[in-house]
Amino acid sequence: MLLFQLNSTIHYGLIYRFDIETRHNPITSYLTDASNSLLEISQLFLGIAPHALYLHDHFSGYDRILALTYTNQNGEEQWLPFVNEQGRLLAPNWGRVHSMWANIAVTPTINQVRLQKFIMKVTAFYGHQLGLNLNNTEFHIKLKKIDAPNDWVYDQLHKNFAAPWTTIGHARWTHNVITFDLPNNINSL
Repeated sequence: MLLFQLNSTIHYGLIYRFDIETRHNPITSYLTDASNSLLEISQLFLGIAPHALYLHDHFSGYDRILALTYTNQNGEEQWLPFVNEQGRLLAPNWGRVHSMWANIAVTPTINQVRLQKFIMKVTAFYGHQLGLNLNNTEFHIKLKKIDAPNDWVYDQLHKNFAAPWTTIGHARWTHNVITFDLPNNINSL
């Protein structure tokens, strides 16, 4: 098991990440092929992910969390079961959904079109799951500023949990079409 993890770490954490050329020499080319074979086995049978996507520097610039709430029939604001009040993505939204939210929709530089597309998917899915009438439900887009320091900070997790939420926009469905009221300068918030 250690051999597989070590292979994955060296292959993707160092060689791939620093774009080290291994095909110029027959020995390193052979080692690269062997490493690729081990990567296939380790991912298939052990679930060891062959990429360095979630190393710390990947999160450089991630200083905000977005979440979605809605107003229920009693006029009360409710959290969609997607990102909770602390800012944690809830199960079963881990894996592919989490990757799309954190790597496509809510990135250090948010692309408005991508964000709106994903908000459309999340509100449609959870609106249906919760039995909401989409045409009578207003969704609120919430933003929470957090710190993601490069060095260890005592109790940083709980400090981020306690950070306040701000409503930065709204989304509303009308006749199966969603419209957004979001600031154009979302990246400066």
